[in-house]
Formats: sequence, C-alpha cells, structure tokens
Amino acid sequence: MVSDTKNKKLIYKEKRRKEIAENALDLILSKGLSNFTMDEVAKETGVSKGTLYLYFDSKDSLIITAFGILVERLKNYIGKLIPKETSKEEKAKAIIKLYSKIIKEFPSDDLLRLFEILINSIHNKKRIKELVELFHEYYSQLFELWSEFVPNKTIAIILQAMIDGIGIYKSVGVDFEEGELCPSLEFIIGKIIS
Repeated sequence: MVSDTKNKKLIYKEKRRKEIAENALDLILSKGLSNFTMDEVAKETGVSKGTLYLYFDSKDSLIITAFGILVERLKNYIGKLIPKETSKEEKAKAIIKLYSKIIKEFPSDDLLRLFEILINSIHNKKRIKELVELFHEYYSQLFELWSEFVPNKTIAIILQAMIDGIGIYKSVGVDFEEGELCPSLEFIIGKIIS
C-alpha cells in the first residue's frame, strides 16, 4: 500500500513537472530563451516560484526539459507530416523543408543561449546526464528517420551534423542564401539516395 501511494506521488510529480516544462516551452517560443522568467512560468502554471524550484533547480534545468518537449513535438510533427506510404524522395524533401524552416526561423540569440546552457552544464553531473539522455534519444530518432534514405548510420550522422552545422553557422552570423538552402540540401540528399 505504501509503495502504491509512493508511485502515485511520483507519477503526479512527473506529470506536474512536464506540465511546467510545457508552459515554459510556450513562453520560450513566444518570448525567446533569454526573455522569459521563472516568475512567468510559475504564474502560467499556477504554482509559487518556490514550488517551481522544487521541480527544477534552475532556469537552465527547466530549459533543458522544455527542449526535450520541443524534440518530442518535432518528432510527432514529422510523423504527422509524412504519411507512411510517401516515397523516399518525397519524405526527404518534406524533412529538408522542415529543417530549412527551423534554421530560417530559429532566432540566433536563442541558439547561442542554448549553447551557453550546454557549456555551463558540463560541470553539473546531474544536468550533463539529463543532456546525454536527451540528445541520445533525439539523435537516435533522427538517425532512425535518416536510415530510410541513407545507406548507413555514419552517413546519417554526417548528414545530421551538416544540418546542425548550418544552424550553428547562422547563429554566429555566417551568411548564406536562404533560398538556396532547400535546393542544395535536396541535391546532396538526392546524390546519397541515388
């Protein structure tokens, strides 16, 4: 009976934690990483700021969890965007268009703030474990997605690194012709597929 009550409390706490992170993600998406506050998250969620810190030990920890929810939403979006009966070429084009849109619309300041959080988390064993788990799951799913189009995991890793690199370049001010991004990625992936 005691373990049943304990399990219910853990389930409630995890559900509440996710709800808080979802509210934070909505604020991040509307205000940016640097412009939302813990006070706003507490207000949106209907908890005190002190209670908020029972679930997340810092704003960075909350951002990491919110990023995980963003990854989950992206995965679900891709699943809905691309029906199973779609050809490999059409699936690849849809994914490229999605990535191009994300690269074009994701604010550079937010990407740099995310890098700052990642770098600052290196010395926090709990946070680095969260990040390793999050990125392992995220990239495993992406590599599984790319495996439909490319001959092996190594090529999937190179392809994803290239796309991530474009985002990084944009965040530090490297200019590229945005209108050429989709056609260029389609050309490269077309060469890999054929």
